[in-house]
Amino acid sequence: MKKKTNVYRSKRKIVWRIVNAFALALLVLTFSISGQIIYEYKRYRPFYVSGDSMYPFFNKDATRTNVETGVTETSHDGDWGDYDNPAYSYVCDYGLLDDKDGFKERLSRFDVVMAYFDDDYSLSEGGLISGYAHAPKIKRLYGFPGESLYFDDTGSLFLKEKDETEYRYLPQMQCVVDDGHLLETTIGARYATKDNPVVLGEDEYFLVGDNRRVGKSNDCREKGPIGRKHNENSHYPSGSFFIRGRVVALTGKASIEVKYDEKGNKEIKDRLIYSSLLFPWAIQEL
Repeated sequence: MKKKTNVYRSKRKIVWRIVNAFALALLVLTFSISGQIIYEYKRYRPFYVSGDSMYPFFNKDATRTNVETGVTETSHDGDWGDYDNPAYSYVCDYGLLDDKDGFKERLSRFDVVMAYFDDDYSLSEGGLISGYAHAPKIKRLYGFPGESLYFDDTGSLFLKEKDETEYRYLPQMQCVVDDGHLLETTIGARYATKDNPVVLGEDEYFLVGDNRRVGKSNDCREKGPIGRKHNENSHYPSGSFFIRGRVVALTGKASIEVKYDEKGNKEIKDRLIYSSLLFPWAIQEL
């Protein structure tokens, strides 16, 4: 009987050792994940994506909920306008932005960036136009200073790098939406067409949205390269001024609510939806 008791106790000790080892491993993993998340959120600035110009890369599963009825709709192209209707609350993508000193030196072609356009700047105000400062655009970086580029009638990209003499075909990212209207924006592409290639001057950059459906991305194809006005009038900032950060990761989703006060001033409240937070191994690094 004593022998059976000793065997039972030995088995129980083994089981407890296994349980304790598993619990310890789980605790270490939890601290590692928490530490990684805290590190990433201290290292980078969080942001949310309001708009459809980068669909389907961002806001593929964007939704809005009627505040009064509670009815939720899913957008199939990320398009809820400017996400500024107070009758709705919105759910959109949430990520991390590198805007630390020196990030511009690390920029590469096809990086996703947060930026303003020349028209967002006011010489009379001496800065970004009031109301615009909170809302940089999210686009993909295509052209650098000294380069020339154009899109042909099929939306294919052709690039002539600095010191090169011939244009060459350059494959674009697979996420670009193509429905037969790649070149068109709200009022049509005036820059970077086959008949009118854009030639980027000193400190000029060319940004384009992934969603090339008609009217979905208002970008450098209509506005011209950022930094263009500086080369025409030095009182405007150069192009690098307008690039405010490089998108480094998609980490979850955010809830957006918009309120207007009696004077018509808009207040945007955004919060991370913690249940949507991606663990480090699931974060979509860009």
